[in-house]
Amino acid sequence: MEWNGFFCRKKSSVEDYVREHLCLNAPVIAGLKPAAIFTVSYEEKKMLESLFSRYNDFRIETLHSGKKESIFLYRKSVFFRHLQNRNLRRFLSSLDLGYKEDKTGNYLFLFKERFRKYKDCGATFPHEVGIFLGYPPEDIRIYMEDPYRKAKLTGYWKVYSNEEAALHLFRAYDSCIQKFLQLLEDGFSLRSIVESYGLRKDKAA
Repeated sequence: MEWNGFFCRKKSSVEDYVREHLCLNAPVIAGLKPAAIFTVSYEEKKMLESLFSRYNDFRIETLHSGKKESIFLYRKSVFFRHLQNRNLRRFLSSLDLGYKEDKTGNYLFLFKERFRKYKDCGATFPHEVGIFLGYPPEDIRIYMEDPYRKAKLTGYWKVYSNEEAALHLFRAYDSCIQKFLQLLEDGFSLRSIVESYGLRKDKAA
């Protein structure tokens, strides 16, 4: 099926919007992408939290609340494994923003604070978000130095360095989204789709 046909459909309920959020962020749910940031209504956030609540690996963090909620969706196993990459930690440390190479457990807290100051106080946009979303450090660095520089490729982010690797990942993300769309078209419920990727909480969790 064509993406535009799905995403351009008129949405009349909270579930319609949640279906769209799940599809667009399918690479995170499937473990291909470390995290995603998107904006939802309070009701949409509650429905997403309900869908993911049975699975210990999924997390939704509220970054900012207002008329809309900015949320951070990730899988713990994927996200924290991603942060073990030494090159990523060195890059974050080099920004002199408080990210310490040996304290990855504080990264999300620090980012949430910087995002809040950006939204509420007009502080500089926290470009390090790209690291958490899976962008290559070199592409982030080049964009921060010269945001008007022509990119080799534009897709899920602006690509300045390894075009081939980025294109391969873009295609994997596209394929994952297409699979989610097809599952919905085939009549699978949102909960059953999440369940197929989720790790159930044990009774002690």
